[in-house]
Amino acid sequence: MDTPCQIHHIRSGQGWGRSSHYQTIGLCEPHHTGNLGVHGLGTKGFPKHYGFTEQELLEDVYRLLGKTLPVGNK
Repeated sequence: MDTPCQIHHIRSGQGWGRSSHYQTIGLCEPHHTGNLGVHGLGTKGFPKHYGFTEQELLEDVYRLLGKTLPVGNK
């Protein structure tokens, strides 16, 4: 079954590793793996194009959910 939401692990500041599961955001396919998505534009091109970073988007998600980012995830 296809889903309109894909899980994206924050890449900024992670080197070649993957971030923790606390540092994930849901993205639709075009914004995740499409040409104008984070994997298409890269961690530097994404904020240039959209005006916010992956980290800022993650912080917005936590804020909208009424949650606090776990310590060490900022």
